[in-house]
Amino acid sequence: LNDAVRRGFSLHEPLTSIATTSAFIDDCPGALGRGRARAALALMSDESVSPRETQCNLALTLPEVHGGYGFAKPECNARVDVEGEDRRLTERAFFLADMMWRDAEVVFEYDGGIDHSTKADSDADKNRRGVLAAMGKKVIVCTGEEAGDYWRFDRKAEQLARAIGFRLPLPDDDEIALRMKLQGV
Repeated sequence: LNDAVRRGFSLHEPLTSIATTSAFIDDCPGALGRGRARAALALMSDESVSPRETQCNLALTLPEVHGGYGFAKPECNARVDVEGEDRRLTERAFFLADMMWRDAEVVFEYDGGIDHSTKADSDADKNRRGVLAAMGKKVIVCTGEEAGDYWRFDRKAEQLARAIGFRLPLPDDDEIALRMKLQGV
C-alpha cells in the first residue's frame, strides 16, 4: 500500500510466493504453527496485483466455513494470448485477466475507481472486454462499489457461478453474516 500514489498501492515484484513460503515452512521442522500455516497457504493464490483483487479472490474462493463462496481458485492475472484469426480483433498480442477460470473460459475483472476513471481507461476496458468476448471468453465485471456491498457482490458471485456452471446454494443467515464479516461490510 502506498498513499503517495494515485492508486493507493505500488506495483512491484512479489515479496514471496506460495512456493517460496511453502519451502520456508519445510525448512522449519518442529516449528509451532506449521500445520496452520500450511492450511492457510492452501487458501492463497499467486499473482494478484491489487489489494482489492486479492480481497475479491478470497471472498470468492475461501470455503463457506470461512465466509467465502467456495469457488475453485482461478489464475490471477492470467495471460490470454491473442493468436491466429483473433489477431484481426486487436493490435494487442495478449491481455491479462484479473482472475480466470481457464477451463470454463470465464474472466472476472475487478474495476477499481482510479485505474478505470478516465474516458480513455473506460474505452480501453470496453475494447478489451469486447475482444475477450469475441474470443469466446465470458467476462464478469465487478466495480469497487459492488465489491464493497455484500448484496451487489453476491449478485456478481451468482453471475460467475452461472458462467462457470457452478451452482451456489442459497445461504442461510449465518453464512450471510460470515460473508459480510469477511468482506468487511
